[in-house]
Amino acid sequence: MTSRGRLGWTTTVPVGVKVNDRIMRMAQEQAGRVLRSVKWRADLTAGILATWPADPGKRTRQEWDQVRGSVPGGPGLPSSVIKGRTRQAATFLTTHGRLPVDVFEVEGVPRVTRMLLLAACDRQQATIERSDTDPGKALLRLQLPTRADPRSYRDWTWVACPIALPPTVPVSAVLHLPTLRVVGGQFRAAGILAKQHRLRRQSERLHTKADHYQQLIPRAQATQGTLPHPTPRSGGQASGGTRTNGPDPTAPRSPPAPERDHDQHTHHQPPTQRGSARRRIPPPRPRHPAQVGNDPGNSLQHRIA
Repeated sequence: MTSRGRLGWTTTVPVGVKVNDRIMRMAQEQAGRVLRSVKWRADLTAGILATWPADPGKRTRQEWDQVRGSVPGGPGLPSSVIKGRTRQAATFLTTHGRLPVDVFEVEGVPRVTRMLLLAACDRQQATIERSDTDPGKALLRLQLPTRADPRSYRDWTWVACPIALPPTVPVSAVLHLPTLRVVGGQFRAAGILAKQHRLRRQSERLHTKADHYQQLIPRAQATQGTLPHPTPRSGGQASGGTRTNGPDPTAPRSPPAPERDHDQHTHHQPPTQRGSARRRIPPPRPRHPAQVGNDPGNSLQHRIA
């Protein structure tokens, strides 16, 4: 914080915009990371310029040892990083006829990527939890503004973003808050895609409905008990075809029709059980149809005679 203050890299909020101190922490952390990166590149460029080789395109073994001893982390630094900074300084030498003084002559103003460093926040700004049913998924919850210039804390809302964890993350690994990058008005981080404009429209509609309901509540309370109540019609039927008022259960019913043994609601006779007394046994049929109506005994005596 002291280094950023000396360089004038302080973070200020525009007039009329309401943000909490956790947003300030993210902005200050991002400024600190940019400052540390510039400091590392400045030391690297200074070490290369201090041990400038006779042939920038091909260093000798002794020149490699000298440059690695002059730059921060030189023994473990990849050779491609040193060669890239050497070509940058050689291009400046070809253009201006001299070597650059420091990194600020080689590079311009550093460009800062639009991102949210959630690692600088606490649980009041963002949380992440692994799913109980699927260990390969997690849920990230964070507060985002519903408009580009939030005027109060009411313009901030919680947004839930499901995350699909890569297979390289073990099930027992502890999850930490990721870094969100703003791409085209959207937030992206490990599969997160939360459309800011859609959330803003939904919040505006909800605020409009809430204000409308607040206006209707006093009117409803003032007119309570003064509205006429509908009188039910006897024997009527609702518009939807549902019967609302049936006949009076105490009214006398008409007697059943004559010559009927049962009530008018009885439509079927009970089935007759097999072997009951009501079943009639049909008469036996003759064995020979030709002898129908003749006496079997006389016919037998006639044949014997």
